[in-house]
Order: sequence, then structure tokens, then C-alpha cells
Amino acid sequence: LGLTALPGTTAGLTFTSTVGSPSRLMSVPMALCQPGQYLDAVARMCRACSAGSYRSTVGTATSCEPCPAGSTSDVEGAASCVVCAAGNVASQPGQTVCTVCTPGTASNEERTKCVACSPGSQAAGNGNGECIPCIAGFFQSNFNGDQCPPCSDTPPSYSLDGAVRCETCHGGAYCSQGLFYGAKPGWWSYRQLRLDNESEGGAHTIVSGVELFQPCKPINGFTSSRCRGGADSACADGHWGPLCSLCKPFHYKGRQAAVVTGGDNVTLGYNDSFCIPCDEAAMAA
Repeated sequence: LGLTALPGTTAGLTFTSTVGSPSRLMSVPMALCQPGQYLDAVARMCRACSAGSYRSTVGTATSCEPCPAGSTSDVEGAASCVVCAAGNVASQPGQTVCTVCTPGTASNEERTKCVACSPGSQAAGNGNGECIPCIAGFFQSNFNGDQCPPCSDTPPSYSLDGAVRCETCHGGAYCSQGLFYGAKPGWWSYRQLRLDNESEGGAHTIVSGVELFQPCKPINGFTSSRCRGGADSACADGHWGPLCSLCKPFHYKGRQAAVVTGGDNVTLGYNDSFCIPCDEAAMAA
């Protein structure tokens, strides 16, 4: 019919048959532009949105919208844009492809930029959606870290999760492969160590107290073996208090008989003092 009205408007139409008079004027509505299209007013037709842009509604809009930063469209005629996957970003509106984040960086929540990992974390390889905190025994002191180096064992040192540096292990503590295992046997901390987490194999890391160790020197007839060490500075059975130097309630200080041999002689002696539980029958009497 050769209609040239704009989409979304109404065209007037008459026609004449070979056997009759002209028809009445008829109104013919023109179709609207569909999602993914815009109206080219000069050409009087709908055209597909270019890659990097979109149009989500039906109508006669004369342009398409650029994809917002953080999303892209790589095809013509898009009705919507696709948000970049984690680890990928689109920093400017109207992009057709997302850019992959490099090692040591991760995409932000809006997918508009790659953000440098903070000290204490790392992002290995390309395309990371988040920076991962260093695990106990490892550290990262710089921004843009793509790995967490291990703590040194020479001298022994340790770290907590998310550490920016390793701490030197106290002489009265036991550390191995970057983990803190608590006091050595024969040492004690004057406040119990506050546990932060527990790793496989029974290793513990701590938040505070590592510098507060004291040697359990012989005292009141008790030897240093009364201090068992560990993350909670455990005392031998029946012992408690500072330096494990006291007997618990319902215990008394005693010495256990022992057979001592020397050459051909056999004598009866006593070993070191320790805390002995009171006899229940005696306490009930």
C-alpha cells in the first residue's frame, strides 16, 4: 500500500476498485516499536538498538539507553543488559564486554570497578569476586596481594586469620608452621589465653596473652612439671592458681612413696610433692 506514516501514528487510506467508486477513508494504526528497538524518525521505521544499548519498553522513543555501568550488551536489539559476573566489571556505560579483574583485585558489589585487596587478604589468579583473608599461619602486609606468604619458623612466628604480619613466638610458647599452640610444658600464662579459633590437629591461635608467659620454677616443693602448658595453661591434676602453685579445694599437698634403687641397695624414698585429693570417707566423717 506504500504507507509512510510514523510508527505509533495513524495513516489515512482510501482505495478504488475497478468496478466501483472510491471507498471511504479508513484509518490504519501503525505498529509501535518493540523492546530492543527505537524509532528512526527520518527513515520512518523502527531500528534495532546497537550493541551496548537497550530499550525495554514498547513505544516511539527515538533512541536507546546505554547499558548502565556494571552491565553490558554484546548483541543488537537487546531489551535488557546483562550484569557482569563476579570478578568482571564494566566501568563505563554503554560497554559491550566486561573486563576481567587481575590478580590482587576483586570486583565491587556494583561490578563497576576492580578493587585492590587490603593487607591481610589475597586474590589469586584472574576474575575474583572477593578478596580472601589470609588463614592462620600466613600473612599479607601489602595491598594488591595475590598470595599470602607463610610465617617463618626461623625464628618461630605465628599469625591469626587475616594477619598483616607474623608475630614472633615467645620463648615460653610453642609455635610451629605459623600456628600458636600455647605455652610450653613448664611455662604458665598469668591470664588464660583467649582462643580465637581452632585449626585442624588441635592447634590454636590467640588474640592476646602471648607475651605474658612465666616459667614455672620449683616452688613449695612442686616441680615445674605441675605446669602442663597448652593454650589454656593447664595445670596438673589437683593444681590451680598462679603458676599452678596451689592445691585445689579438697586436695592437700603430699608426697608419694617411691622405691629408689642404687646398685645393690633398695631404699624407700619419696618423689616430689603434688596435690592429692582428700579421702571422701574422711571428709564425710
